[in-house]
Amino acid sequence: MNTVGHEDVVAQSANTPGFTNAAPRVGPVVISEIHYHPLDLSLTNNTRDEFIELANVTALPVNLFDPAQPTNTWHLRNAVDFDFPTNFTLPPHGHVVLVGFDPVTNLTALAAFTAVLQPDPSTPILGPWANSLGNKNETIELKKPGQSTTNGVPYIMVEKVNYGDSSPWPTNADGLGSSLRRLHLLEYANDPANWVAAAPTPGLGLVLITGQVQLESFVGPNRDGNGLRTVTFAVTDGATFTNHIDQALTFAGGVASYALVDVPSGTVRVSAKTAWNLRRQLPVIFSNGESSANFTGRNLLLAGDLDSSNFVDFGDYFMLAGAWFTPNPAADVDGNGWVDSDDYFLLSNHWLSEGDAE
Repeated sequence: MNTVGHEDVVAQSANTPGFTNAAPRVGPVVISEIHYHPLDLSLTNNTRDEFIELANVTALPVNLFDPAQPTNTWHLRNAVDFDFPTNFTLPPHGHVVLVGFDPVTNLTALAAFTAVLQPDPSTPILGPWANSLGNKNETIELKKPGQSTTNGVPYIMVEKVNYGDSSPWPTNADGLGSSLRRLHLLEYANDPANWVAAAPTPGLGLVLITGQVQLESFVGPNRDGNGLRTVTFAVTDGATFTNHIDQALTFAGGVASYALVDVPSGTVRVSAKTAWNLRRQLPVIFSNGESSANFTGRNLLLAGDLDSSNFVDFGDYFMLAGAWFTPNPAADVDGNGWVDSDDYFLLSNHWLSEGDAE
């Protein structure tokens, strides 16, 4: 049963006779993105830019055919019908993008699709499928061939997604430019809680990170009454790139939720700070083909770094002293609208403390 009470009969991740059922089996290949209702073209339904992305969530190649009978290939059914070509193999943690046109013979459609959606050039694009993705409720089934019998070739369900264009499914994927992107590749597919609406990323394998941050002793809302504070997130692979992402978050009770969309998949470390708080590294763990991370714990950002040096020292003290008994927001550590002894005590509690590195 998924989070909205819908019950599916699915293969389990383990046999549990006499005990509570194990979690659903997921993988080795999953449906990772669905672009079912792209922006219309000249007020007409845009089937050209529809796509389904599949991902290999293992560290091994996956043959999308039966090695003993290579003509028996994996396929999509229900909303669209597509048979994979013979001898097609998905590499470790690789992706494939499926479309409704033939990317080999219809070069005009391929050029337009590429110009609009900018797929990863290293990711194969296969098509065409028969039919098209419905703009409302529709079911996509990924199946693999079983062993041939005298009655033919049985097909085994690998994954099924019955998406919709209304709540609890994300509604921004319905003709507004977003696609359905799966939050956790290793969790059950047919659950609206495991999907978000975000910019299409065919074949790119970009990462979505969600979680909460907490500001120490923040009692806001701020002087403007909206509880907004800008949090700067740094994402890095520890070597070749570091990206800074600013988000204006609304804090209630000192806590705010965030979502970092389209973080490079090579990310190994994420940290956060504000203009009043020391930098804090967030516990990112990417493994087994995950495309997202959800930080269920609140990541506390310690107060007192007024000059953004990532160190609580005399620079912060002088800023505080210069704004003493004023509503200066730059020195209002706790967000109560006034620079006073509460802010001083927060600063002194972390005197000569240093934040985490990016």
